Amino acid sequence: KLKPFDRFKSTKFRIDGRRVEQQRGVSWRDGMFERLTQQKPAMSFVRLAHLEMFLEHQEFDSDAIMADVDEYLYDEKTKRKSRKTSNLAALFGTDLNGLQVVCDYVKECSLNDKAFSTGFVFYYWPFYKHLTTKPSHGNNETFVQQNPSLCYVERKYPTLKAEIISNEIFKLEPHIFADAEKKAKLYTQTSRAKSMFAISDFLHYGIVQYSCISQQHLLSVILYCDCSDLCTAFSSTFRRVRSFETLASVKQRNAEFANLSRLLRETVEMFGEHRGFYDSALGQWSGVCGPFYSGLSFLCVVPEFNIRLCGPTSTSKQLAVAMRFGGDNGIIVELDNQGSDTAEYLRCFNCSWISNFSGEDERLFFGGRYRLQVKSIRLIESAQNFAPFMQTLYYFDCMLNGCSLEAAGVNATKWSIKDQHYKILDALIDHKLQRKFNKFDSYINRTFAVFCAQKMKIVLNVHCLYTYFEKLSPLIWRKSVHVFRYKLLRLFVNLRVITIETTSVQTPSGGYMVDPEELRSVLARKCCAHRLRIEIKADWKSLYDLSYKYKSWISHEYERAEWRSFIDDGYTMDKQVLHVNYLYPSDCLTIFKT
Repeated sequence: KLKPFDRFKSTKFRIDGRRVEQQRGVSWRDGMFERLTQQKPAMSFVRLAHLEMFLEHQEFDSDAIMADVDEYLYDEKTKRKSRKTSNLAALFGTDLNGLQVVCDYVKECSLNDKAFSTGFVFYYWPFYKHLTTKPSHGNNETFVQQNPSLCYVERKYPTLKAEIISNEIFKLEPHIFADAEKKAKLYTQTSRAKSMFAISDFLHYGIVQYSCISQQHLLSVILYCDCSDLCTAFSSTFRRVRSFETLASVKQRNAEFANLSRLLRETVEMFGEHRGFYDSALGQWSGVCGPFYSGLSFLCVVPEFNIRLCGPTSTSKQLAVAMRFGGDNGIIVELDNQGSDTAEYLRCFNCSWISNFSGEDERLFFGGRYRLQVKSIRLIESAQNFAPFMQTLYYFDCMLNGCSLEAAGVNATKWSIKDQHYKILDALIDHKLQRKFNKFDSYINRTFAVFCAQKMKIVLNVHCLYTYFEKLSPLIWRKSVHVFRYKLLRLFVNLRVITIETTSVQTPSGGYMVDPEELRSVLARKCCAHRLRIEIKADWKSLYDLSYKYKSWISHEYERAEWRSFIDDGYTMDKQVLHVNYLYPSDCLTIFKT
């Protein structure tokens, strides 16, 4: 079947930035007021009320606020006499802290509106309804401490048919759904469908191992692939339509497609294929291998480079397909399943055999269980390929996720990081901190700025820093005292959690001891340390012997005056013993502001 031209107006392989702009309004301003109330010290109720009255009386909408902030920033940059042209600057007066909060909020929203969104991970199965333990894979778009019960979505409609023809977002005509059902029934009898069996149900989806793929599962794929408008509406329910849309609001929209979400997720993760195993005799992998391409219709920036595709994400094995969907002014993202955390086990579903548009050679990812590597980004209009920059940022992202390069790919070693990668990263950091401006393309600097703005959790595995990232780690880490540099906090201003893993299987006996005095000096310079939590972890030396000498270095050092001095500085300290599966117990020391 030939594709009609209108097919390329679909947002199946791309993200349309205009939809985000149209949704901004009152909620955008509410987010600004929420940010002002969260600053330290918080603005008084009287001043907040005065600001709200001013915005209402002058009819300042979000566009007017952003234009006013741009005027103020221009005054500051050109050293022009400030507060003459900016209404907000005159209103805030001497409250420079509040004015800076508004400026940061506007810049952050501007970056987020043009960022690639991977979506939320939602759960639809009874096992997860009351589960509060942290899942093996997290959410990209939400706070890192969320548990599965907070992301559980109750279905709104009893059946898939009722959902598709009656939902409040996009209704499909009953005769179109009937045609899709007939097609699913026919494809269930094919040899391809009969050869698809479910894997072990370790995800607790309620599907019996080795059971054949059902007609309902094939129907979910057909609806997703063949109905472009439905696909667009469905995919949008996994992502924020505004920069600061609440999780409850996204869940409410996703509940309109809860049945379709459950079936499609089960299809990908239970019946999909992964990279397989490496056959050394043949020199190749037995399963599906990258690269995978996705076209985005505008100059979208990617916030991660070792990325989880949480929401349903269509990719193609053909570069030409992604180029057609990207249009003339978009970008092409190249992904590869050689990312960290054993990405060779990340499953995708080959939709080409069942889709009406088989020429797209589509591979569907859903669930974000493991990470993918962002291998390159191409600008379609200028034909620029930023592969060297993406490789550098991929290594940097791996380092900040506590990954080893052995897990990042079969060919990756510490020798893969070269002097060129260090120079690129050093130049990007200096540009971001406004110490020395580089001559890189503005797209690269914007991408790095969004990456820094959206990073909320960092995991620093000390052994990996010294073993795999020896060339890059000096930019953010001090080896002599085993403490991160203050530069790290300046780069990632929205950080909530920093985890320092001081032991591993290969770590020398005792692990790497963090210097408390150096850590205190770094935190003392951070203006918003009240939002930051530091977690320091160390494994015990023995599993069965509970004697004091076999515990971690944290148990030995915890009572020392150097560590207790954090309490004098207004911090709260908490030490817990963690038990994970059958591994050695570990001590976790948490330091945070009350």
